[in-house]
Amino acid sequence: MNREPPNKSLGFFDIYKEAYEITISWKKLFSQITLALILPLTILYLSDIHISDFIISKAYPNIVQAKWIVYSITSFVYLILILLLFFFSTSVVACCVSCFYTSKDTTFKKVVPSFNGPEGEGRYKVLAFMICLSVPFFFGLLYITSVWNIAMVWGRLLVTFLLLFFILAICTTVYLGLILLFVASFHGRKVLAFIICLTIPYFIVFAYMTTVWNIAMVMSVLEKDNGRKALVKSMRLIKGRIWVSSFIFIAVEIIFTGMSIGFYSMVLGRKKLNLVGKIFVGIIWYLLSAYFLHLYLVIQAVVYFVCKSYHDEDILNLSVHLEVSHDANFVRGNEEV
Repeated sequence: MNREPPNKSLGFFDIYKEAYEITISWKKLFSQITLALILPLTILYLSDIHISDFIISKAYPNIVQAKWIVYSITSFVYLILILLLFFFSTSVVACCVSCFYTSKDTTFKKVVPSFNGPEGEGRYKVLAFMICLSVPFFFGLLYITSVWNIAMVWGRLLVTFLLLFFILAICTTVYLGLILLFVASFHGRKVLAFIICLTIPYFIVFAYMTTVWNIAMVMSVLEKDNGRKALVKSMRLIKGRIWVSSFIFIAVEIIFTGMSIGFYSMVLGRKKLNLVGKIFVGIIWYLLSAYFLHLYLVIQAVVYFVCKSYHDEDILNLSVHLEVSHDANFVRGNEEV
């Protein structure tokens, strides 16, 4: 069955509708992905809120140093697990949406190995990359990546993620530093006016870079670009669709923030609910969050294809780069497009 590429003029609600229709069309495949990957990711994400709250408020009440050591260790382990699951889910969903638009029928077993890249290359380098997750090793990670000429999907996703994290960390540090400097020097209405004038452009930059990052993550899966090259190409790709793309991802961020706050207030903060009630509400919250996270990953890929369609780029070329192999049972990246 030949499918048409997404309409280049899809609007805000049209893209949400398109993502929903893709999910319904391949509901068995996306249900398997949600249960196997996205639901564990959601449980891990929301459980961290509960674990962190327990460690900070109840664990080691008389030993502050031990409390923060335990918190640091659990946060580091959580970071590694959440990144692995998030990269895995992003990779699989992006490949599924790509197969949908390029009229390639696929199954869960065929798209899951896409995370390892061609021939499972570099599986023994995972530990080295996980060590490089910490910020002090950021430049070491970029150097290792350039030397090894990483072809693995997870390697490209990791580099793209860390580069944007580094950029946003610098912007946030400058933003907070300027506010603290101004607050220390001035008082009264001038401080409020300065904060407003500085916050507006900061959030504009933050929203823009978040949009670029979302497109770059899909690009890192479906194309051979990562890091700076993926971000630059994403900036070019969203031209003409920047407003729609930005508002879509801003809305998604607001939904996820609201769900996190809701989970904390309903499950952790409500004293009136007994244990059974909290378990029941928690299960509902886990399932809802898993559904919205799945929908977000599909939307992320749909926006990428809409932007490519807007610039009249041939999405069928992606099938040259990502060859879904029925015999080898993995998504194989060719050496040359």
